[in-house]
Amino acid sequence: MNQKQRENVAKYLYDCSKLILSIAVIGNLLSLHKNYSFDLLWGALSGPVFFLGAYFLDGWGVQS
Repeated sequence: MNQKQRENVAKYLYDCSKLILSIAVIGNLLSLHKNYSFDLLWGALSGPVFFLGAYFLDGWGVQS
């Protein structure tokens, strides 16, 4: 992957992270069924995984 491709994938993963957290938190708070602990836990765990993937892709190849 070249630098531009890594940047684009990192942006996509950042957006996925935001979307997952939004759906998991806001969607379950607005839902009619109040048993949302599994969905909230899934979103709380998978959102940061996507964020960390984007973070490492974004910094990959950057020399300080």
